[in-house]
Amino acid sequence: MPLPDRLGPGLRAVFVGINPSLRSASTAHHYAGPGNRFWPALRGAGLVPEDMGYERDHELVALGFGLTNVVARATRGASELTPRDHARGLVVERGGMLSHGAIVARDFGIPAVVMKNASRLIPDGSTVKVDGSKGRVEITK
Repeated sequence: MPLPDRLGPGLRAVFVGINPSLRSASTAHHYAGPGNRFWPALRGAGLVPEDMGYERDHELVALGFGLTNVVARATRGASELTPRDHARGLVVERGGMLSHGAIVARDFGIPAVVMKNASRLIPDGSTVKVDGSKGRVEITK
């Protein structure tokens, strides 16, 4: 089962992982590895309560933070991912909470288009064809 995103309206920040660890996938919680420094870093920065850990990741949205991953497949490490695991194109809302995803996509060699009103123009579950060099998006299904 894929690790659920923890997202909501009006977030101050969204933390984007590359992909879940095997431990995160087995517990259904983000950054659940025993040596992962994510939760201690959030606590140390005063962003979350001192007793908050991966078991309470669903509470982050109420604190103004979101969690998601670029790739859904869990692995021992990101080096196990293949090009087939990555998205083949990305459309993001201009000014939206994930608009920085276009930069991440470029780093992975994935075509990306940033557009106004993307979430209203493209219905959920649609399949799209993205031409990043021309800035075109075509709904194919």
